[in-house]
Amino acid sequence: MNLKMWNKWKDFRLDEDLNEDGHTDVPSAIRKIQTSIEDCNQILQQLQSMSDEQSLPSWWSDKITICADYLNKARDFILNPKESVSVNEAREMDSKAIKYMRQLTDRNNHTMARYQLALQMKNKKLMKLYSSIIDIQDAYGSLPMDVSKFRHSLEKELFTQAKKMYSNYDEINKAF
Repeated sequence: MNLKMWNKWKDFRLDEDLNEDGHTDVPSAIRKIQTSIEDCNQILQQLQSMSDEQSLPSWWSDKITICADYLNKARDFILNPKESVSVNEAREMDSKAIKYMRQLTDRNNHTMARYQLALQMKNKKLMKLYSSIIDIQDAYGSLPMDVSKFRHSLEKELFTQAKKMYSNYDEINKAF
């Protein structure tokens, strides 16, 4: 590219309304949603072709649960952005979320229950760690002792943050 072409290209690029990652937010979000819809339609089509008695791996079902929760939260925000609550203000966790975490715990899916709590709190670090623990657990078929100890070491941070964030912490804690 010669210098004259470079300057024209550079000026053109400077005139665009871009954010840090080089994409305008709305078109980028639209593309991602359209891709997600296509993926969901393919998954739905495959599931509909299966019998109700067929089983699915728990790691796969967990990922669908996580995706559904992310999409619900994204939808809630985009439809009601003014209803976002301040991070410093204690709020009540939705009873459906607590019930779901209790069901996971009752089914002995303790790591996914903790992941869901981290997800509710939007704690990306804990979400990533619990997701990794779920992957290890699924790969081994059980939770290795060392990984169990590591998961236990995360609980102080998880539950301390939950206690600060939610006015109904006692109800949340009973779910575990």
